[in-house]
Amino acid sequence: MILPPRTAVAKGRLATAQQYLKNDRTGWLLLKHTCKWAISRVLGKVSRLDVPYPEQFAAKESEKVIVAVTVTGGIGDYVVVARVLRDIAALSPSLRFHVFCPSVENGKWVFGSLPCVEGVFDAVFLSQVKLRYDCVLVANEYLYVANGQQVKLDNLTRLAPSFAQAIAQCMKNYKRWQLFIEHQPGLDGAFAHRAVALGLNRYSFLPSLVGLTPGPFALPLACDETIADELSARFERWITINTGFDPTFPTVSRYATKCYPAQHWRRFVRAFREKCPDVAVVQLGAKTSISIPGVDENLVSATSLAQAAAILKRASFHVDNEGGLVHVAACLGTRSIVLFGPTSVKFFGYPGNINISSDVCGDCWWATDHWMDRCPRGYRRPKCLLELDPNRVADIAAGEIQRISSSPESEPGKDTDVFRSPFIVGA
Repeated sequence: MILPPRTAVAKGRLATAQQYLKNDRTGWLLLKHTCKWAISRVLGKVSRLDVPYPEQFAAKESEKVIVAVTVTGGIGDYVVVARVLRDIAALSPSLRFHVFCPSVENGKWVFGSLPCVEGVFDAVFLSQVKLRYDCVLVANEYLYVANGQQVKLDNLTRLAPSFAQAIAQCMKNYKRWQLFIEHQPGLDGAFAHRAVALGLNRYSFLPSLVGLTPGPFALPLACDETIADELSARFERWITINTGFDPTFPTVSRYATKCYPAQHWRRFVRAFREKCPDVAVVQLGAKTSISIPGVDENLVSATSLAQAAAILKRASFHVDNEGGLVHVAACLGTRSIVLFGPTSVKFFGYPGNINISSDVCGDCWWATDHWMDRCPRGYRRPKCLLELDPNRVADIAAGEIQRISSSPESEPGKDTDVFRSPFIVGA
């Protein structure tokens, strides 16, 4: 059942409030979220100049199809959505997107690399202009037409018939996944299991909803070489690590169940440097990252996304929890060693990355509403990641260095064929 616009919006806001309260019973996270939303609404009312109003809306004879896309999540989600927008845009030269997202700065960095994206705007403004668009899409784990929005099929069929067919396919597929969409994110774990059973994953699922085969992982993300040049002057080669998680995910504590334990990171760095003393270890990350003693360069909260991308592009490889920088590395042709715990390796694992999963427990994301804060099985620390021996991870990393050293074609940033075959390692 398609809900009326106001009912759908109210239901979505209630679900968001409930999720914040489930993750933080003190209500502090909900209060912060509400204040941010209220301030954005006030600013939008006071300054209408901030509301996007493209000239194409005023010209009925416009030969462009303008589609609004509202995106949620972190950098990894932005990257996955950007790829599918690129693939959809290939259906018609007249197709253009306006992206609305929570972080305009991050959105401009990811989506600004696409010629088909005309602008990136704060998500709060979409409600004021959404009726002007030919179509409004919601893109996160799923891709569907926003509840209560009318698709201007006449305009789509006239100017972009292939896209009109893709939207029709998308609306048809909505019914197939409606139960999961309406109970998002609580059923995301069950959704991932179903998608994998159907031969789909995080990277092929969204294109499948519009009848497309996923294109290449590469995206032309902007790179700022400033810090990478400084590192090149000091180190002949390096690997990068990240210990944090998506800061947009509401958690009570600084620790998240999907993160490799800090004591294991310390042991990994020490063991890797003993095996590969000529390879530097550079730590990237943001406010959720825990600094690891013994790294050669700690750049936590010290780089922009463009600077971090340049460092990743020149790295021999990247070591991380499953998360945003892994997606960025894949866009740049850099292989990652990814440590999987609660999240699904079969759903999120890039083919070609070295995806290390535990044979003990794991794959329990959204088994409970608090899975990111507390192990669903009640362990003080998730047993799945505790069982991933850091010395073994260091051995795998050292083996990857040896492979790169013996393969000149595996130069960092140019190993674009590395993602053609799956590489999953058990504990």
